[in-house]
This record gives sequence, C-alpha cells and structure tokens, in this order.
Amino acid sequence: MTEMHYIPKYLNAKPQFLWWEIDEALIIFASLIVGRMLDKLLIFGIIGFVLLKIYSKLKNAKQEGYLIHMLYALGLVQFKSNGIIKNKIPHFYIKYFVK
Repeated sequence: MTEMHYIPKYLNAKPQFLWWEIDEALIIFASLIVGRMLDKLLIFGIIGFVLLKIYSKLKNAKQEGYLIHMLYALGLVQFKSNGIIKNKIPHFYIKYFVK
C-alpha cells in the first residue's frame, strides 16, 4: 500500500543521467545524434566530450546562473519582461540606475 519514492540527499540536487547532470548529458546526446545523422559518430563523439569538458569547467568555476547571464550579455538569450512596463530587465552594461 505504501509506495516507495526517491528522496534526494540535497533538496537542490539536479536530476542526473549516469554521472552527468541533465544539461551535461544533453551535450553528449546532441553531439552523438548529429554525428549519427552525418555518419561521423566517432568524430562528433570526441567533439561532444571536448565540449562537455569545457562546459563542465566553465560551470564549476563560476557561481550558479553564470552561463545564462553570459549568454544574455552576448545577446543570445532574451528575457521576457514581466508586467505592464516593458524591458524591466536592464541591459547588462548598465551599472547605475537613476529614477
């Protein structure tokens, strides 16, 4: 009658696939899928592992959320404005705010 549920050791633990977190596993899977479609599985497998190493080092070297902020600074990610006032999130290069 009682169902068994997995309770993570830490509440903020991210889901994992094998020993990788989900975002890291997606890098490997995406590179393997592209390699399979182009019939260059070995080359794209190696590229995927190299990209995974680079991504892991960047991710572990900075605080959480750093990569999404870097993508915003490069202009690759746009955040939605919340509410009536448009563009509530200022540009990354604005250091001082004056009303």
